[in-house]
Amino acid sequence: MHNLIILGAGASYGSSWAREGYRPPLLKDLFSVAADAHKEYKNPDIEIVKEFESLYQSLEINNDFEIFCTALYYIEKIRRAIIPQYTFFDDVTLQNILSNHSIINGFIPDPKYVNLAIDILSFATKHKRLAQEYIAYNNFQTIFMVDFRNYIYSCHRGNIQCEYLSKLFNSLEQNDIVVSFNYDEIADYTLLNLGKLAPASLESLGFAGINIPSHLIGKVPVKLLKVHGSFNWYSKLETVGTTHEEIFYNLPVQGTEFRIFGDTLTRVILPIKYKEDLYKNNRLLSLHQELFYKSLQDAEIIWIVGKSFMNNDIELEERIKKSCVGRSKKTLNIIDPSVQDNGFVNHHLDLFNANKGNFWTSLHEFYYN
Repeated sequence: MHNLIILGAGASYGSSWAREGYRPPLLKDLFSVAADAHKEYKNPDIEIVKEFESLYQSLEINNDFEIFCTALYYIEKIRRAIIPQYTFFDDVTLQNILSNHSIINGFIPDPKYVNLAIDILSFATKHKRLAQEYIAYNNFQTIFMVDFRNYIYSCHRGNIQCEYLSKLFNSLEQNDIVVSFNYDEIADYTLLNLGKLAPASLESLGFAGINIPSHLIGKVPVKLLKVHGSFNWYSKLETVGTTHEEIFYNLPVQGTEFRIFGDTLTRVILPIKYKEDLYKNNRLLSLHQELFYKSLQDAEIIWIVGKSFMNNDIELEERIKKSCVGRSKKTLNIIDPSVQDNGFVNHHLDLFNANKGNFWTSLHEFYYN
């Protein structure tokens, strides 16, 4: 395998089909996107939204959405262990947890997240409807995912693909691999329109079925991995939450309604700092993840587009390094504004055991050079 392309949020943000002033967001934008989109698409009780915004702003996390999601996930782990039959804590259980911090300490190894969990749960005691709608992890995950999906679709003029990525993907050959850390289908549609996406692109990745427009199936398919999930993955309702959950990949014809194929939009992985538990409990995502690590071993040229691996995700960095160390040096090409930072460049060259290739500060610069 010759080329491995890794896409982060910056790859979607740079989509040339996005509307001016209404671009797909970066990680730092996700809270405001979720809040605004929820107001627009769900028409909720505005007081609930205001309470949620008040909670988020009251936490000492510098508007770091990843930290907030990680705290919610830890709270969810406690909830599953103590009262798995409910979506959130009842009043008595909540008071017991808050009066006995050893319960929280037993589930959360990092003191910073212990304090955050206490702050969030204390807020929940005074705002019960908010707790059920927004703090209950599964509800928050669903609300965020659906709203973010609608936001992404509204960013485009009925054509979810990227001219910039077209240039990047155009020279890919069979058995090259594209790995996306994004939920959107910008890469999917760009590959499809280039004749580089087919059922073979997604085989052996755990899907119960693959639906791609038959007249657009590519003759030189590349492999496509979505390691955090995707907006176009669906499950059959009767299998959701079971060990036999069937997940389908559905990519409808451009311009048609983005309808549900199956019954339930499959949940994506929220931005949290410790994801290994999630992968262990999700066979399909673990298959995407493991093939990503294997592809790192075989790649000769690695491209990083709009993605930083300087985010304190120690588990991810250790697996990447283990996959690349002790093998022949790779060539690393980077498209990211941070290529002007020597610390960023050297970190990634070391992480991927690579020699310096070509660098561009943006997809726009790459496209026109």
